[in-house]
Amino acid sequence: MRKTISILALFLIFLAAFVACDKTMTDKEIQIPDEYLDFSNEDTRTYIEDEEAIESFEKFFYVNNVVDSECYLIDKELNVSVYLADDIYQKDVKNIELFFTKILILKQYETYPVPYGDLYNNKIDYDTCILRIFFEDTLLIYDKYDFNECNFEYYENVFLDIPSRNYSDDYSDKVIENLKENIKSINEINVIKPFRAYSIMFLIDTKSKLENEDLKYVKNIIESNLEIKEDINSYVGIIVQLTSDSDVYEEFTYLNNGNGWNNEKWENIDFTSEALIY
Repeated sequence: MRKTISILALFLIFLAAFVACDKTMTDKEIQIPDEYLDFSNEDTRTYIEDEEAIESFEKFFYVNNVVDSECYLIDKELNVSVYLADDIYQKDVKNIELFFTKILILKQYETYPVPYGDLYNNKIDYDTCILRIFFEDTLLIYDKYDFNECNFEYYENVFLDIPSRNYSDDYSDKVIENLKENIKSINEINVIKPFRAYSIMFLIDTKSKLENEDLKYVKNIIESNLEIKEDINSYVGIIVQLTSDSDVYEEFTYLNNGNGWNNEKWENIDFTSEALIY
């Protein structure tokens, strides 16, 4: 009996180790910063009701996978949350962002019905508007516009496993090959194309934080392999984000338009404007 229990215990330990090793980087529990989530109490919210919001997203913005949405005010701050299911593609996020820009910011309601049209019909005023896009109840996109500051703030959860964001080309494959051959501390490298246009991202997970010499080598490989990149206009921002033990410890971006390396937070870089410099 004791021998059977020991064998079972060894099997369970092996199974747990296998599952841990099989877990991809995009499955890791990277903490979403609290400032992008809303922990407000229900009694502080004033809801704008629209029973046809989902239908309007589908009919006028061609987003067919909205399963829920909500709109509410907290003082002068407007919050809109859109919940998506099934597969998500670039066009889905782009069209919801179009709703955010055209309707919530520019207030171009025109004559056709749009989601939460009572914002226009009742002339509801707000100083700030926030869009949150969720995928299966996990925050994917946060977009905020402050009318007083004329300022945008953007966040994208790059660790959610969304197959349509996965990316590969000759350039990214060569970078991965070079890095894995020469930096033994690397656990895994994933490449995605964020929903922000004109950018790709290398998500590099390491056993421990890389030293400065290895970080310099990463930058050198990112830059030196660009000569094999055939379509120079496909992306201008090459983002590198390094993690260890589910913690982001380094990030930098190469602007492939002559502007070189940029240490600013990648969400704050306007890659569309940078692409015009080509």
